[in-house]
Amino acid sequence: MKSKIISKLTKNGGFFNNVRIYFNGLIASKLINGLTLLLLVFFLSPSEFGSYALFLMTVSFVSVFSTFGLRSGIMRIPWSDKQAILSNSLCIIICTNTLATLLVLTISYKAILLAPEKFFFLLDYLWVVVIKTFATSYTGLVNTHHVSIENPSAVVRINIASALITFLLLLFFVLLDKFISSNALSIVILLQAISGIITVFYATYISRAHISLTKIKIYYIISIIKLTWIFFTKQLIGFFQSYSATIILSVMATSELIGIYSFYSILLIHLNSLQTVFFKSYTPKIKNLLNLEGGIKTSKAIRLIKKSAKYYFVLSLVALTIAYFITRLIQSNTYLLSTIINHAYIKDIDLLFFMFGVFLLGTFRSFFDVWQYTTNKNVNRHIITIQFTVLPLMYFGSVYFYKIYNIYGIVFNQALIFILLLIVNMFLLKRIVLDREIS
Repeated sequence: MKSKIISKLTKNGGFFNNVRIYFNGLIASKLINGLTLLLLVFFLSPSEFGSYALFLMTVSFVSVFSTFGLRSGIMRIPWSDKQAILSNSLCIIICTNTLATLLVLTISYKAILLAPEKFFFLLDYLWVVVIKTFATSYTGLVNTHHVSIENPSAVVRINIASALITFLLLLFFVLLDKFISSNALSIVILLQAISGIITVFYATYISRAHISLTKIKIYYIISIIKLTWIFFTKQLIGFFQSYSATIILSVMATSELIGIYSFYSILLIHLNSLQTVFFKSYTPKIKNLLNLEGGIKTSKAIRLIKKSAKYYFVLSLVALTIAYFITRLIQSNTYLLSTIINHAYIKDIDLLFFMFGVFLLGTFRSFFDVWQYTTNKNVNRHIITIQFTVLPLMYFGSVYFYKIYNIYGIVFNQALIFILLLIVNMFLLKRIVLDREIS
């Protein structure tokens, strides 16, 4: 019996096989992204990197409206016709991006002038924001579609292509001319648009078998919007949660501090491969098990949740220990490292260690939020309640602790929020999933 279970998990399309594919692909894409990040911090000063981070944040904000919740909501569409799901979802994406483009080009000028002065540079890059937003929305939706149907090879190919295109374009322009001394920020931002469009064409090409224009119907479009609209609200609030630190720093701190904090944040995303690798297999597997009828399937989902969380907790302790010694090593060799990277990026490396610990805590609580993908009628109400409760706590708490502990106060407040969410997620998991099994 045990050998049969192992065989199912490791065969093509099995859970561990998907994890293996995601892991191999992620290592490749992260290595490429790591080289890109090194190029960026070598040529961009912390202040310029802060402006670059504000550009990416603006793209993420507009992307919330251009995707209309589809990037997460597509996981909840129960239809068996996957072609119809992707084809009609892409049609919605094109329509919403058209509306987003009109909004950006008509009202963004006045909106930016009302924002802090650090955002004024965006007035020169409105079309870049539009193009990058469309590319992010489109490829993100295609990626999520392949994740939902447990097709990891397509996700890996798109991610590697996107990373490689960005790196090669940046490297090409760096070697081509000495523009970097005066136009570094402009070139970096423009390359985001170029690489995004190339990635869109590639993602469309490898997903062509999943797209059918004949299956685009008004009825399907309306049905998808009804099923996924709640995730628009979730993603909008989620944006203000994810970027709460950057938004607060854009008002209260210097561009240099924004750049250092953003560099650390991006570095953590690149380094923490466990989250990206595991959850692309974990979430659809748990979702599929929970939405199947029968106590046996639910029991399997619960066992996988508990085992996954336990292993992640142990690995997190190991990772923190290793990170501590790496931090000490960097502190003792800052002079040598400053020949490669701007000293300002590494002078407060303890902040990176603290952020890494909080980042691991935030990932740990995500193991228990799978109740969001069940068919329980109260799920949407719980999601909205949590989002609207956490948002003010995040902002007021961050401002309060920032005034006391500076940037460390914001990270400390994030830790408190993650602990609260962990408790809430465990409670709702028990109430929605475990109690259903018992009944």
